[in-house]
Amino acid sequence: MSKLKLTNDIFSESQLYKLAIMGCVPAFAELGYRECHRRAGFSKKFGTLENKFREYFELPKTASGHVRSLSLYKRESSQLCKFHSRVYEVPLRFLINPINTNNFNKLLMGTPIDQKVIDFVLPLNRANASIVINGKELTSLEVRDLKFSIVWINWFFKRPAFRRPPSKLLNFHFSKSDLNAVLNYDFHLRSIKLSKESIKKLEDSGFQEDFIRLSSAQLATVAENLRQPQITKLERLFYIFQNMDVVKEDLTNFLPIFAILNIQNYDSGMKLIDRFFKLGYTRVLHAKIFNIGFFKLLKDKNLIQELNQRVDF
Repeated sequence: MSKLKLTNDIFSESQLYKLAIMGCVPAFAELGYRECHRRAGFSKKFGTLENKFREYFELPKTASGHVRSLSLYKRESSQLCKFHSRVYEVPLRFLINPINTNNFNKLLMGTPIDQKVIDFVLPLNRANASIVINGKELTSLEVRDLKFSIVWINWFFKRPAFRRPPSKLLNFHFSKSDLNAVLNYDFHLRSIKLSKESIKKLEDSGFQEDFIRLSSAQLATVAENLRQPQITKLERLFYIFQNMDVVKEDLTNFLPIFAILNIQNYDSGMKLIDRFFKLGYTRVLHAKIFNIGFFKLLKDKNLIQELNQRVDF
């Protein structure tokens, strides 16, 4: 099987910044590597990004503890275009992301489900090769966007896929020990200190494990401000995606949450799903929050008031 042979220098600083802000360490390192070569020294913009990494993400350090190191940045940035073997299996339509233009995302979404990254490796590796998607020959900028979209999704495959989002922005309603207790007792909720009314609501929902794993104070706040048509749209999108049954589950779990979108709901759905992505619900694995009835629990004021009291803000 042919492998992608891309280099970091084809990506703009704007693209790298947007990817780094989402926690991509190699993109951050590539920016650091470029900053090391600036005559004027490190920019204020990079310093702001560096602080964000310290606060929210794992920031690689040298043995001496110094972060700004040319050799460190060079080593870490080399991972940007080293592709996970399973990236080649991803259908093009799942490469959509909030960094692309809407037109390019729609172009990707119009591709058949069996058109995958592997089908474009050879032309992407050739300089100035013609690449056609849905009958449209890509411009040089669109070719770069396609390469960037593959780098974007590669970052999802290079990191572990946790069923609970590993986000420092989220205050979960239930601790890991609560979740373990429920799992160890065959989903028996009596092991958790909650009122009888709240326990019954969770038991009646039929998806108490997902709720205990994913529910957070921040998610409840977003849910409170959603209108019913928006909730219905999210529930329908996830239902349709679940029933497509065209991608292996172990591959699906690594996909970004934007993969549940379809072209008919793109315009209104992209910004809506991006709200959850920015909270930390970044993967299809976390889209179980869109199960029918999940938001009904999140909008239950008495239940959420009790659950919020369990959270240390």
